[in-house]
This record gives sequence, C-alpha cells and structure tokens, in this order.
Amino acid sequence: MNLDALEAELHETVPKRKWITDIADPAKRQKEIEDAIRKEMIQYEKHMIGRAQSGAANRAIRSALGLKAAYAKEELARPFVVPRLAFTPDYNDPDVKRVLLAAATGTIADLYAAQATVALP
Repeated sequence: MNLDALEAELHETVPKRKWITDIADPAKRQKEIEDAIRKEMIQYEKHMIGRAQSGAANRAIRSALGLKAAYAKEELARPFVVPRLAFTPDYNDPDVKRVLLAAATGTIADLYAAQATVALP
C-alpha cells in the first residue's frame, strides 16, 4: 500500500465531504479536515497488512467471477449468474467406488472412531 498516495487522496476527498462542507467557520473546517485525515491515516497504518490482504483477496475473487468493483442500481436489479464447480467422480473406477461406499456406510468412522479423510488416487 502506498500511504503517501492514500494521504494525498484524503487531502482531495475529505474537504468535499458533506459534514465538512457544512462547517461555516474556515478555521474550524480546516482543523476538522486535518483531524479527519490524521485519524484515517492512523487507521490505514494500523491495519495496513490486513487491508492489503483483504483487498488482494477481493480483487482475486472479482477477477475469478468476472465481477466489477462497483455496479449501478439498474445493474443490481438484474439477476447474477455465479459459476460453481461440481464434483463428478468416475463411478466406474473401483477406487472411487470403494471410497464412496465406505463413506456412505460409515465404515471409516467405525474403524477409526473419528471422521477420517480418504485421499483419492
């Protein structure tokens, strides 16, 4: 994360916020702007790694699903189609049959007294 760029962006956007523009006294408005920027920068610095990780995860998910970062209200009114993977094993494979039969009959739990995982070949 580029904190210098974030701070520059805050210097551009914070003065345009409604609650800031509603302040009549210029000196008080400037103090509120600086306070707001300082508070937000502290939060960015404090949570920089988490924000970077979640931002990267969100970008990866959006990319994988073909989603945009923002949608217009009209676009959200239409339904979304989200693909998913479906596990369809080859039921003719003897190893797959053995694993599925063992899982269905509960023999794995009976043998090991706990839920066991079986790796497919």
